[in-house]
Amino acid sequence: MALSIISYYRRVMLNYINSWLDKNQPTYTISTISNLPPPIFIKSDNFNTLCWNAVITNKLDPSRLKHLIFDLPHNETKDYIKVLAPIPSIEQRTDNTGGYKTTKPGGHLSVSFDVPLHEGVETCDVSVGLRYEKKDSLTVVTLFDNSMTQIKSKVVDAIQKKDQLYIIFISSAKPGKHILKLTSLKGGVLLGSILVC
Repeated sequence: MALSIISYYRRVMLNYINSWLDKNQPTYTISTISNLPPPIFIKSDNFNTLCWNAVITNKLDPSRLKHLIFDLPHNETKDYIKVLAPIPSIEQRTDNTGGYKTTKPGGHLSVSFDVPLHEGVETCDVSVGLRYEKKDSLTVVTLFDNSMTQIKSKVVDAIQKKDQLYIIFISSAKPGKHILKLTSLKGGVLLGSILVC
């Protein structure tokens, strides 16, 4: 979630800097706060997240949470399972983590999610959080729009440290429904989060 918030403010700042540079003015001011795009939490009484994950504190009931990656519709699954377990190797932590995991090459998973429409924002960045158990793992991550037109396909190899969730930028995407497909080529992978900001 922290990355999602940081990315939101980074995007807002870059948009205003680019607007200022385009106008070639010596100073640039924001006339009102209403010019800013809506934040991550649109209303305090309505939790609208742009980050879906499987990290929960063990004191909460997972069925009460509205941002679990497991709540996203999955269209097709082969050799992926749902996992929710204590964070490995960190004794001080009491929260659980998980996601969709495969240990078999050829395993694939497709998950649907919406990129929201915000006034003044043409595209949002789509990133995934992946965790590997082996250093020689290899995965293809593909992003499609609702008509199954491929937006971007990216081959992601394992990062050196195992058991750590790495956030990997996939592509920018326009508002609307999108499908994210993971295909394991070698070793296993866990999809722990999807971020849209």
